[in-house]
Amino acid sequence: MRTWQEQIPGCFAGMTAPFALHPNDAERAVEMLKTMQERSVIWAEAESAIRDFLTGQNITPGEMSKQMQRVEDKLRPWLD
Repeated sequence: MRTWQEQIPGCFAGMTAPFALHPNDAERAVEMLKTMQERSVIWAEAESAIRDFLTGQNITPGEMSKQMQRVEDKLRPWLD
């Protein structure tokens, strides 16, 4: 089984597509969230790992803000 950190790219279509926008990406995000909940991951830990992934994709600061807002809207209610 892959770690939740290894599942992050699939939630962005393996690149910098909007988080969980495509149905396949949304399905992968749900699976990642389940793994996170099983491991008692908190929002701060998830946010840091996802920011690290996006930073590695060399996105602009504006795109980072948009992506992280979408990620927060989708994940934070389940991780706090």
